[in-house]
Amino acid sequence: MTGQRRERLHSATIAEIKQVARQHMAAQGTTAIPLRAVAEQMGFTSQALYRYFPNRDALLTALIIDAYSDLASTLESVRDVHALDAYGTRLFSMLMAYYQWALSHPVDYMLIYGTTIPDYQEPLEETDPASMKVPALILSLMVAAWQQGQLTLPPEYASLPHELTEGLAEIHVLWQQTLACEIPIELLYTMIFSWSRLHGLIILEICGHLYGIKHHEAFYRFEVITLLKRMGLSPEA
Repeated sequence: MTGQRRERLHSATIAEIKQVARQHMAAQGTTAIPLRAVAEQMGFTSQALYRYFPNRDALLTALIIDAYSDLASTLESVRDVHALDAYGTRLFSMLMAYYQWALSHPVDYMLIYGTTIPDYQEPLEETDPASMKVPALILSLMVAAWQQGQLTLPPEYASLPHELTEGLAEIHVLWQQTLACEIPIELLYTMIFSWSRLHGLIILEICGHLYGIKHHEAFYRFEVITLLKRMGLSPEA
Protein backbone atom coordinates (compact mmCIF):
# COMPACT_ATOMS: atom_id res chain seq x y z
CA MET A 1 0.00 0.00 0.00
CA THR A 2 2.85 2.39 0.82
CA GLY A 3 4.35 1.82 -2.64
CA GLN A 4 1.00 2.42 -4.35
CA ARG A 5 0.46 5.60 -2.37
CA ARG A 6 3.94 6.82 -3.32
CA GLU A 7 3.15 6.07 -6.98
CA ARG A 8 -0.09 8.03 -6.80
CA LEU A 9 1.64 11.00 -5.21
CA HIS A 10 4.38 10.86 -7.83
CA SER A 11 1.85 10.80 -10.67
CA ALA A 12 -0.16 13.62 -9.09
CA THR A 13 2.95 15.75 -8.72
CA ILE A 14 3.91 15.19 -12.37
CA ALA A 15 0.39 16.20 -13.44
CA GLU A 16 0.63 19.36 -11.31
CA ILE A 17 4.03 20.28 -12.75
CA LYS A 18 2.61 19.96 -16.26
CA GLN A 19 -0.41 22.07 -15.39
CA VAL A 20 1.71 24.83 -13.86
CA ALA A 21 4.00 24.75 -16.90
CA ARG A 22 0.95 25.18 -19.17
CA GLN A 23 -0.16 28.17 -17.09
CA HIS A 24 3.24 29.81 -17.60
CA MET A 25 3.10 29.09 -21.34
CA ALA A 26 -0.39 30.57 -21.54
CA ALA A 27 0.93 33.77 -19.96
CA GLN A 28 4.33 33.97 -21.64
CA GLY A 29 4.07 31.85 -24.79
CA THR A 30 5.06 28.30 -25.59
CA THR A 31 8.70 29.23 -26.10
CA ALA A 32 9.20 29.79 -22.37
CA ILE A 33 8.97 27.27 -19.54
CA PRO A 34 10.93 28.67 -16.61
CA LEU A 35 11.59 25.63 -14.44
CA ARG A 36 12.62 27.82 -11.52
CA ALA A 37 9.29 29.68 -11.64
CA VAL A 38 7.37 26.40 -11.87
CA ALA A 39 9.24 25.06 -8.85
CA GLU A 40 8.62 28.24 -6.85
CA GLN A 41 4.89 28.22 -7.60
CA MET A 42 4.69 24.66 -6.35
CA GLY A 43 6.78 25.36 -3.26
CA PHE A 44 9.66 23.22 -4.55
CA THR A 45 13.33 23.87 -4.86
CA SER A 46 14.72 23.56 -8.38
CA GLN A 47 16.58 20.44 -7.26
CA ALA A 48 13.35 18.83 -6.08
CA LEU A 49 11.73 19.46 -9.47
CA TYR A 50 14.60 17.68 -11.20
CA ARG A 51 13.51 14.44 -9.53
CA TYR A 52 10.49 14.51 -11.83
CA PHE A 53 11.95 16.15 -14.94
CA PRO A 54 15.75 16.34 -15.33
CA ASN A 55 15.56 19.44 -17.52
CA ARG A 56 13.28 21.74 -19.48
CA ASP A 57 13.46 19.59 -22.61
CA ALA A 58 12.20 16.53 -20.76
CA LEU A 59 9.19 18.50 -19.50
CA LEU A 60 8.51 19.91 -22.98
CA THR A 61 8.68 16.44 -24.49
CA ALA A 62 6.18 15.10 -21.96
CA LEU A 63 3.81 18.01 -22.68
CA ILE A 64 4.12 17.51 -26.44
CA ILE A 65 3.39 13.79 -26.24
CA ASP A 66 0.43 14.45 -23.93
CA ALA A 67 -0.99 17.00 -26.38
CA TYR A 68 -0.71 14.74 -29.42
CA SER A 69 -2.22 11.82 -27.50
CA ASP A 70 -5.12 13.82 -26.05
CA LEU A 71 -6.00 15.27 -29.45
CA ALA A 72 -5.90 11.82 -31.05
CA SER A 73 -8.11 10.35 -28.29
CA THR A 74 -10.61 13.17 -28.79
CA LEU A 75 -10.84 12.47 -32.52
CA GLU A 76 -11.22 8.74 -31.96
CA SER A 77 -14.05 9.26 -29.48
CA VAL A 78 -16.14 11.41 -31.86
CA ARG A 79 -15.37 9.15 -34.84
CA ASP A 80 -16.58 6.03 -33.07
CA VAL A 81 -20.01 7.47 -32.37
CA HIS A 82 -20.90 7.01 -36.05
CA ALA A 83 -21.35 3.93 -38.23
CA LEU A 84 -18.21 2.44 -39.75
CA ASP A 85 -19.33 3.17 -43.32
CA ALA A 86 -20.44 6.77 -42.61
CA TYR A 87 -17.13 8.11 -43.89
CA GLY A 88 -18.23 11.67 -44.57
CA THR A 89 -19.90 12.05 -41.20
CA ARG A 90 -16.93 10.46 -39.41
CA LEU A 91 -14.46 12.80 -41.11
CA PHE A 92 -16.67 15.81 -40.50
CA SER A 93 -16.98 14.97 -36.80
CA MET A 94 -13.23 14.46 -36.45
CA LEU A 95 -12.32 17.70 -38.22
CA MET A 96 -14.79 19.69 -36.14
CA ALA A 97 -13.47 18.06 -32.95
CA TYR A 98 -9.97 18.99 -34.12
CA TYR A 99 -11.04 22.64 -34.29
CA GLN A 100 -12.84 22.57 -30.95
CA TRP A 101 -9.90 20.90 -29.22
CA ALA A 102 -7.48 23.46 -30.63
CA LEU A 103 -9.59 26.40 -29.49
CA SER A 104 -10.11 24.94 -26.01
CA HIS A 105 -6.42 23.93 -25.70
CA PRO A 106 -4.59 26.79 -27.44
CA VAL A 107 -1.39 26.33 -25.44
CA ASP A 108 -1.18 22.64 -26.29
CA TYR A 109 -2.09 23.28 -29.92
CA MET A 110 0.57 25.94 -30.36
CA LEU A 111 3.06 23.71 -28.58
CA ILE A 112 2.67 20.94 -31.15
CA TYR A 113 1.75 22.90 -34.29
CA GLY A 114 2.90 26.45 -33.61
CA THR A 115 6.14 28.30 -33.03
CA THR A 116 9.42 26.41 -32.95
CA ILE A 117 10.88 26.40 -29.44
CA PRO A 118 14.39 27.86 -29.33
CA ASP A 119 17.17 25.48 -28.26
CA TYR A 120 14.77 22.57 -27.83
CA GLN A 121 16.26 19.32 -29.05
CA GLU A 122 13.20 17.24 -29.81
CA PRO A 123 13.74 13.49 -29.31
CA LEU A 124 12.05 12.34 -32.52
CA GLU A 125 12.17 8.70 -31.48
CA GLU A 126 9.76 9.68 -28.69
CA THR A 127 7.65 12.38 -30.34
CA ASP A 128 7.31 11.01 -33.88
CA PRO A 129 5.01 8.09 -32.95
CA ALA A 130 2.77 10.51 -31.03
CA SER A 131 2.80 13.11 -33.83
CA MET A 132 1.60 10.54 -36.38
CA LYS A 133 -1.53 9.57 -34.44
CA VAL A 134 -3.78 12.38 -35.70
CA PRO A 135 -2.82 12.28 -39.40
CA ALA A 136 -3.02 8.47 -39.26
CA LEU A 137 -6.62 8.68 -38.04
CA ILE A 138 -7.60 11.11 -40.79
CA LEU A 139 -5.67 9.43 -43.60
CA SER A 140 -6.83 5.92 -42.71
CA LEU A 141 -10.44 7.07 -42.85
CA MET A 142 -9.89 8.77 -46.21
CA VAL A 143 -8.22 5.62 -47.57
CA ALA A 144 -11.11 3.45 -46.36
CA ALA A 145 -13.61 5.80 -48.03
CA TRP A 146 -11.57 5.68 -51.25
CA GLN A 147 -11.39 1.86 -51.15
CA GLN A 148 -15.18 1.69 -50.82
CA GLY A 149 -15.69 4.08 -53.72
CA GLN A 150 -17.16 6.82 -51.54
CA LEU A 151 -14.23 9.23 -51.86
CA THR A 152 -13.14 10.65 -55.18
CA LEU A 153 -10.12 12.86 -55.70
CA PRO A 154 -10.81 16.50 -56.62
CA PRO A 155 -10.07 16.86 -60.37
CA GLU A 156 -7.29 19.38 -59.79
CA TYR A 157 -5.42 16.84 -57.61
CA ALA A 158 -6.00 13.78 -59.79
CA SER A 159 -2.69 14.36 -61.55
CA LEU A 160 0.19 16.01 -59.71
CA PRO A 161 3.31 17.68 -61.15
CA HIS A 162 6.45 15.57 -61.06
CA GLU A 163 8.16 17.81 -58.50
CA LEU A 164 5.31 17.20 -56.04
CA THR A 165 5.22 13.41 -56.46
CA GLU A 166 9.00 13.31 -56.23
CA GLY A 167 8.95 15.45 -53.09
CA LEU A 168 6.31 13.24 -51.48
CA ALA A 169 7.98 9.94 -52.38
CA GLU A 170 9.62 9.30 -49.01
CA ILE A 171 6.63 10.14 -46.86
CA HIS A 172 4.39 8.25 -49.29
CA VAL A 173 6.35 5.06 -48.65
CA LEU A 174 6.27 5.73 -44.91
CA TRP A 175 2.49 6.09 -44.81
CA GLN A 176 1.90 3.01 -46.93
CA GLN A 177 4.07 1.04 -44.52
CA THR A 178 2.37 2.59 -41.49
CA LEU A 179 -1.17 1.85 -42.68
CA ALA A 180 -0.16 -1.39 -44.42
CA CYS A 181 -2.10 -0.62 -47.57
CA GLU A 182 -1.83 1.01 -50.97
CA ILE A 183 -2.38 4.76 -50.90
CA PRO A 184 -2.56 6.80 -54.10
CA ILE A 185 -0.02 9.57 -53.80
CA GLU A 186 -2.69 12.01 -54.99
CA LEU A 187 -4.87 11.00 -52.04
CA LEU A 188 -1.99 11.59 -49.64
CA TYR A 189 -1.44 15.03 -51.18
CA THR A 190 -5.15 15.81 -50.83
CA MET A 191 -5.03 14.94 -47.14
CA ILE A 192 -1.90 17.06 -46.55
CA PHE A 193 -3.32 20.04 -48.42
CA SER A 194 -6.72 19.82 -46.71
CA TRP A 195 -5.14 19.57 -43.26
CA SER A 196 -2.81 22.49 -44.03
CA ARG A 197 -5.72 24.67 -45.09
CA LEU A 198 -7.75 23.97 -41.96
CA HIS A 199 -4.68 24.30 -39.75
CA GLY A 200 -4.06 27.76 -41.22
CA LEU A 201 -7.56 28.90 -40.28
CA ILE A 202 -7.10 27.65 -36.72
CA ILE A 203 -3.70 29.31 -36.27
CA LEU A 204 -5.09 32.61 -37.58
CA GLU A 205 -7.97 32.42 -35.10
CA ILE A 206 -5.84 31.46 -32.11
CA CYS A 207 -3.38 34.28 -32.88
CA GLY A 208 -6.17 36.81 -33.38
CA HIS A 209 -5.53 37.39 -37.08
CA LEU A 210 -8.77 36.12 -38.58
CA TYR A 211 -9.95 39.61 -39.48
CA GLY A 212 -13.38 40.44 -40.83
CA ILE A 213 -14.94 37.10 -39.83
CA LYS A 214 -17.52 37.35 -37.04
CA HIS A 215 -18.55 33.72 -36.71
CA HIS A 216 -15.30 31.78 -36.65
CA GLU A 217 -16.68 28.31 -36.05
CA ALA A 218 -19.29 28.72 -38.79
CA PHE A 219 -16.49 29.83 -41.14
CA TYR A 220 -14.40 26.77 -40.29
CA ARG A 221 -17.42 24.46 -40.51
CA PHE A 222 -18.27 25.72 -44.01
CA GLU A 223 -14.70 25.13 -45.17
CA VAL A 224 -14.73 21.58 -43.77
CA ILE A 225 -18.00 20.80 -45.55
CA THR A 226 -16.69 22.31 -48.79
CA LEU A 227 -13.50 20.22 -48.63
CA LEU A 228 -15.43 17.03 -47.99
CA LYS A 229 -17.92 17.69 -50.77
CA ARG A 230 -15.03 18.21 -53.19
CA MET A 231 -14.03 14.64 -52.33
CA GLY A 232 -17.54 13.35 -52.97
CA LEU A 233 -18.34 12.93 -49.29
CA SER A 234 -21.63 14.13 -47.79
CA PRO A 235 -21.30 14.85 -44.07
CA GLU A 236 -24.32 15.18 -41.85
CA ALA A 237 -23.52 18.72 -40.74
